[in-house]
Amino acid sequence: MMRAEDVARSLSAPPTDSLPPDPGPPWRTIAEIGQLPGYDQGLPAITTGYSALDRVLGGGFRSESTYILAGRTGTSKSTLALNIARRVATAQHRVLVFKLEESATEAVYRLHAAAAQVPFKILIDGVARADPRTEAKLADGWGFIQDLPIFISDVRSLDGIERIAESHTKTNGELIILDQLSMVDVVGFETAYERTTIISNRLRILARDLRVPILIVSQVNREAAKKKRETISANDLRDSGAIENDASAVIIIDRVRTPVGPVFSGSEFSRYLQIVVPKNRYGPVIEEKPIELLWWPRICRIEDAADEHLEDGQ
Repeated sequence: MMRAEDVARSLSAPPTDSLPPDPGPPWRTIAEIGQLPGYDQGLPAITTGYSALDRVLGGGFRSESTYILAGRTGTSKSTLALNIARRVATAQHRVLVFKLEESATEAVYRLHAAAAQVPFKILIDGVARADPRTEAKLADGWGFIQDLPIFISDVRSLDGIERIAESHTKTNGELIILDQLSMVDVVGFETAYERTTIISNRLRILARDLRVPILIVSQVNREAAKKKRETISANDLRDSGAIENDASAVIIIDRVRTPVGPVFSGSEFSRYLQIVVPKNRYGPVIEEKPIELLWWPRICRIEDAADEHLEDGQ
């Protein structure tokens, strides 16, 4: 039996499993926030690669923000995402692309086709069958894209995406593109609604913590996909209302329009992508009068509508 003095000594001794030091209050004052590193820098924007989108979004993609790119099946969502990567990287911004719907090789074929202005089919069929003129264009296109600061990953787990994104920003990465949200793997959630909600929320937090913009390719729900004559809204995004709530802007390819007297690139017919922006934190909402981009489907290339004369190798 312990003596009274032994009990007193044990009570006054420091605990062997002491708690970590108190981190302080879970808030900051206005003055403290004003002293944070980067406060004076604001939330800088980097170009989307398209002047029409930059104007609408208030300068481009802003750091700490997520952006949704959505549309019906066949409206070139993934093609636009890769063209954004190509054009942003052309301005020497480092871009990380999570390509989850197709292989990294196929993604590079699309980038190569767009830069060389040759049909995508030539690349997937094998360039050995190409004629000399096409081979020359492919060589020029490859010379242009091979050193672009684009990094492609096919990691699907949400934990892995977060880890790779952090590594990207540590090497001065400035933009992250995820194509697409429905292909991300996350465990512990039974319904599509729960799964999509947690992915959207964690990507929003990731963008904030890493201070980079994240562009997320998403799908619209089946009901919206059938609305051929109605404009798609932010409420039509698949599986969760959290997607539009978390995003700074929702960019939707609403329709594809065939122009009268189409613009040509060689023998390639163009189409117009009509784009609405039903949610836009840093710029105007665009719904009734969509902005338009020019799309050449066979060569996987998209340009500002004013850029009708394309140059090889870009």
